[in-house]
Amino acid sequence: MRQRALACLSVGLMLMAFACGEDEGGSALCDGDTVCEQCGSDPWCYHHIVVAQRDSVRCANITLYWGSDAVGVEGNCYYEIAMLTSDCSLCDKITKADIAAACVDDVCNASLCGNDALCAQCGSDPWCYHDALVDQLDSSRCGNITEYWGSGADGVEGSCFNEIARSTDDCALCAQITKSDIRSSCELDVC
Repeated sequence: MRQRALACLSVGLMLMAFACGEDEGGSALCDGDTVCEQCGSDPWCYHHIVVAQRDSVRCANITLYWGSDAVGVEGNCYYEIAMLTSDCSLCDKITKADIAAACVDDVCNASLCGNDALCAQCGSDPWCYHDALVDQLDSSRCGNITEYWGSGADGVEGSCFNEIARSTDDCALCAQITKSDIRSSCELDVC
């Protein structure tokens, strides 16, 4: 009876070792993935190689091979490839909320901005863009605010024209304001 119990225990341990893989990137853990085998127990190593190859399909392997403790590594994998390729759809694959939000801000919102680096830097904050334009007295880009952030940002756009018109004493800028209350205020103060 004792020998049979030991035999069952040995078989059970062997099956567990096969099912769970090896700590140093053995074939069961890595399922034949040579990058995984090369990296052993380091999910960041795998992440760096996959990002360098821009192979977003392999990002999902990180939690598959290293478990849920590596969800942040997986999220960073998708995030970095999304940044490199400007592929906003990769942000949807990120399960860690803070990384997903950063991805949307840095990749998805930036792609709405075209080549406007200031817009990309500001992400989802039209007031950031407004403040930079006002500081630079750059009225030529105030009209981009509703283009990038939608018609709900018309007050921000109007404020941009208004503040620059006041600073430069340029009445013509008031006419570019679509929001009537801001335009009236601008015309009263500047024209």
